[in-house]
Amino acid sequence: MKRDKELLKAATKIVRDFAGNTLYRLPASSFQKIAQDMINTDRMGDGGWIAKALLKERKRIQEARNCARKFGYAPFSNMGFYTFRWIKEQYAGWVLPLMAESLEKPEDVYPVWGVQFADAMDALGARACENSENLYEFVTSSKAWEEAIDARKDYLDEFKTHKQKQKSRRSRESPRKKHHSSSGRTYRNPHGISQLLPKHLRSSSAFAP
Repeated sequence: MKRDKELLKAATKIVRDFAGNTLYRLPASSFQKIAQDMINTDRMGDGGWIAKALLKERKRIQEARNCARKFGYAPFSNMGFYTFRWIKEQYAGWVLPLMAESLEKPEDVYPVWGVQFADAMDALGARACENSENLYEFVTSSKAWEEAIDARKDYLDEFKTHKQKQKSRRSRESPRKKHHSSSGRTYRNPHGISQLLPKHLRSSSAFAP
């Protein structure tokens, strides 16, 4: 385990050094993600691969930020709309604005961590959070932070149900299977190919299931 952490740390430094200070303005989690992919794909120190990975990640982040602005959950671009709405519905109205104002990089807040942080803030109360010198340190060093682990589980359970419902809805909305005749015409036929035959042939055993 220690060796894996050291390897990831070294790989992350390689990616950071390659990116430089100005060319790729990415959150720390992005460098770590690319480093982990570099290790997993055995591309350690491969400059060409790192350059492509950095460009791809920069594009992904820009698209996420544009999406967050469009749908009203900026600056939490990595949190996503579902999580943003979930936190908004579950906790007091001051939680998200204070997170956006006080955290150094709100765009780097990911869903599960964000839920735990919001739950801990809600438990600590508005006055305590607003008066803290460093919101991140105040919240993550509190007992409420440890107790907020349960909120992560509740969120993940609801998110799993949400994804299952989405999958089921897409499945119902997908177009019926198309069948093509020898003439090239397309038919929508949910009853099977036998329904394309004349009535006196539909009972033929050749088409029995």
